[in-house]
Amino acid sequence: MKKITVIILIIMLFSVFQINLFAQTKDETIKDYTPGILRSLAVGVEYRVKAGFLIGGMSPIPIPLEIQKIENYNPLFNLMLEGEIQKSFNPNWALSFGLRMEQKGMKTLAQVKNYEMVLIQDNESISGVWTGSVQTTVKNSYLTLPVLVVFKPYKRWSIKLGPYLSCLLDGSFWGYASDGYLRVGDPTGEKIEISNAPYDFSDKLAHWNYGLQLDADFQAFPHLFAGLNFTYGINSIFPKNFNTMSFAMHPIYFGLNFGYKF
Repeated sequence: MKKITVIILIIMLFSVFQINLFAQTKDETIKDYTPGILRSLAVGVEYRVKAGFLIGGMSPIPIPLEIQKIENYNPLFNLMLEGEIQKSFNPNWALSFGLRMEQKGMKTLAQVKNYEMVLIQDNESISGVWTGSVQTTVKNSYLTLPVLVVFKPYKRWSIKLGPYLSCLLDGSFWGYASDGYLRVGDPTGEKIEISNAPYDFSDKLAHWNYGLQLDADFQAFPHLFAGLNFTYGINSIFPKNFNTMSFAMHPIYFGLNFGYKF
């Protein structure tokens, strides 16, 4: 995803938002009679574009005993850009199809014990269980297709729920293990003291991720809206045959977005 393009789009959306703010009347009923909106309303179709950011991380559910303490967490600045088509069947129900480019990343520092790991030491891979500090950086880019059922309890509010499917475009999962020791093979294996050693599982990431999405949108102006969304990845970001980690890593993210509807 091109960050500069997304940032420019966000700036443009905010600029339009400010212009409409001064033009908005005190009437609580949304009124818009432009030809484009009238044509869309005639067939019950809306076209939307939105941009925003995501905050969250990849986490096992529940947190395993191997992860004893989270020392630091940085959600990073994860951007998203989405196009959406929404088909209404009546005033209260609709179906939404989207196509979204998004970034999902994080940085963490944790204290672990008997944590399954493959480290690189003296240009060789050593596998076993690690006790000490683990610093992890994840930066994944996805192309995501959400299909959501839309419920409109009020004129300005809509609630959306449904599944999504994501395809990994580019991803990295790497970090450092430090200030601890590795037991080769299992907790009773040879003990190797290590001050700092890297690891990299970027080439092990799963190509597909699927999950559930929950949205809430507020129509602030005739064309402009703001939204919140929550996504939970049902499957791990690693495939089932990835045995280095004994637990699944689920992508769990909250999002804030601003959009324009046609």
